[in-house]
Amino acid sequence: MPAVTVIAGIEIPSTSPVFLTLVGFHVLVGLACVVTGAGAMLSRKSPGRHPGLGAAYYWGLVAVFTSASALAVMRWQEDYHLFLLGMGSFTAAFIGRSARRQRWQGWAR
Repeated sequence: MPAVTVIAGIEIPSTSPVFLTLVGFHVLVGLACVVTGAGAMLSRKSPGRHPGLGAAYYWGLVAVFTSASALAVMRWQEDYHLFLLGMGSFTAAFIGRSARRQRWQGWAR
């Protein structure tokens, strides 16, 4: 049985300081994405707040995907499926951002 670290009642299957630091960063940036994503989603779609929060969300998602990728590589057998979920989320955000910035024909106004 692998070594486990328990934080706030949550079992984290590692005692590696590098892994635990990366998990902490991943959680904090993920929470920032939840806040900025909700703010962008609920704000009026006009110059100002919506695109600013949307950009913060996108770059936060870049950090979340990067940290998730590193975490998955560290425990590939157990976490490769989480890498695939992260790739799907990031791909959707990348396509949406590209469509808006490049003004794809027929894209939602």
